[in-house]
Amino acid sequence: MKIPYLYLSILSSASFAAVLWSVPLIAIGAAEQYPALEIHGFLYPNACAANVRVELQNSLLKLDIKEADKAWQIIDALICAPRNESTRNAVRVVMAKRIKEDFASTGDLPSFEMVVPNAQIIERVIRDGEAWKAQVRKESDNVIVQYFVDEACVRDVTLRYFKSKWLIYGIGMACD
Repeated sequence: MKIPYLYLSILSSASFAAVLWSVPLIAIGAAEQYPALEIHGFLYPNACAANVRVELQNSLLKLDIKEADKAWQIIDALICAPRNESTRNAVRVVMAKRIKEDFASTGDLPSFEMVVPNAQIIERVIRDGEAWKAQVRKESDNVIVQYFVDEACVRDVTLRYFKSKWLIYGIGMACD
């Protein structure tokens, strides 16, 4: 059972102003609620553990991007917000009209397609605390957040600053 969440209204763009975005506030001692993931004998920290969230946010701030606080709100909500209607609506608002979806698996050639975001895609990107060893990096005009979802698969979400707001422009998955 997850710890209780407090909700904040976050306004990340003009079009987002009417949507209540649920962002979890993690209590001290929440490490038990967000256990590490063991992969091949290594422990990977849960991205929602309080100290890991702070490290991830600091990594994002070091990227020297526009409105890093708004990019952080999206990243934190994708990784740690509860899987509920409020979060789904908030994610829907920050998705581009078409996104690039990448796939890769051991032994197969990587592939991608351009898709219109739907309920299934939105559900996949909301992790509800099930993300490990999260990292952020900047590539050209994009910010990429990457994390493990289990022992075999890594996912990523690509954010791009467009027309004065951050949007989700891509998602990817690679599995062994």
